Amino acid sequence: MPHVRTIRNDGLIDASEARLLTHVADRMAAGDFDSPEPTLVRSRGHRCSRIHGDLWAGNLLWAAEGSRAALTGAALIDPMASGGHAETDLAMLQLFGCAYLDDLLDAYNEASPLAGGWRERVGIHQLVPVLLHCVLFGESYVGLALSIARRYA
Repeated sequence: MPHVRTIRNDGLIDASEARLLTHVADRMAAGDFDSPEPTLVRSRGHRCSRIHGDLWAGNLLWAAEGSRAALTGAALIDPMASGGHAETDLAMLQLFGCAYLDDLLDAYNEASPLAGGWRERVGIHQLVPVLLHCVLFGESYVGLALSIARRYA
């Protein structure tokens, strides 16, 4: 909601758009989009995952073929680690595009199966980061934020 207030105060959205975003936030707060963590997290008795927090393609370093790191394929850099839902990091990877995205998602789901319907929840996990982009970078992200919000209203 702080992001919604900021972009409303900055004149980037009108009152009806603020109501739309508030409605989605209320649904989030009510638990309408809650889902179980992936299997590996649950099997270890954790209630949430340790997430990267800013997982976009620019924060993946791909290993060179033949390097020692090539066994894992990539390294994560520049974390803003916190506790959150594992689906949030996966949604962030999808937000701005990522090389080998399908392979990454398949490997993740194989190692720790995601709860059913996770693909339908991608947008809800993207909404807050997109709203932050509205705050930081202005109106070029407003249309995307409103489009996401309409899907979950």
